Amino acid sequence: VADALTPDSTYAVAVLLLNETANPVDTVSHEVEEECAVHQFFFQVGGANVEVDYSDADVNGNPIGLSTEWIVGAASNGQVTVTLRHQPDKGAPGVASGEVANAGGETDIEVSFPLVVE
Repeated sequence: VADALTPDSTYAVAVLLLNETANPVDTVSHEVEEECAVHQFFFQVGGANVEVDYSDADVNGNPIGLSTEWIVGAASNGQVTVTLRHQPDKGAPGVASGEVANAGGETDIEVSFPLVVE
C-alpha cells in the first residue's frame, strides 16, 4: 500500500541510492552527484495529478534529479517511473524538462512506484 500525497501540496523530494548488497550498506548517490554531467534522473508520471520539477543542476546548468519538487494537484491515482540515465543527451529537445524519450544514453536504474493523491 502506498503512502498518500496530500492534494494541492508541494513536496521537496530527494533520491537516495543505496547498495544494500554491501555490508555495511553503502550510499551510492554521491557517485551520481560526482558524475552529474553524465547522469540524469527522469520521473514519468502516469494517471496522477503530480508534476515533477528539477531542483538541482550539474556544472553546465542541466538538471540532475537527485533533488526535485513535486507539485500535487487534485485527488488521483497513478504511478511514477523513475529512470536514471547514464550519458543522456542533455541538450536534446525536452530532456531538460524531464522528457526521457529523446535522452538516449544507457538506463542504469528504472523502477516504478504507485502514486496516490487523497
